[in-house]
Amino acid sequence: MQPLRAAEANATQNQAAGESWEAKPEDACFARFHPRKAPAPSGLLLKAGDRVAICGDSITEQQGINLAADFVSSPFSEAYAKVDAAVAAKQAYETRQIKDLFDGPEGRFDMAATVTLTEKARAPLVAAIRKTFTPVTHTLKIERQ
Repeated sequence: MQPLRAAEANATQNQAAGESWEAKPEDACFARFHPRKAPAPSGLLLKAGDRVAICGDSITEQQGINLAADFVSSPFSEAYAKVDAAVAAKQAYETRQIKDLFDGPEGRFDMAATVTLTEKARAPLVAAIRKTFTPVTHTLKIERQ
């Protein structure tokens, strides 16, 4: 049985067993997906002392609020600047690597050796980017006006 047909058969069996399903678009590309409904919450989901990571904010998008414009400096500014600097250093090297070395006399003479040597020089720049990724901890205090 093909994987897609097996998934459809499993979904039909699960649906027959009484599982409830989320609605999905009628588009054919969604046919193989069978999302189950999330369980209903019971009681409070967050308790005092819980930590929350906010990854997006659709409310500010809906209201047209641009937090980056309102707060030029944030707890993330220093961390972002370090990442930006590391990425810029790697990109500057890659520009030289491609334009001067790959397309230059070194690359024309021995492309394989040029790639090997330049990738060894590029590796620490890639590692430096990874090292700049650090958690930023801060607290948001929401108060009524």
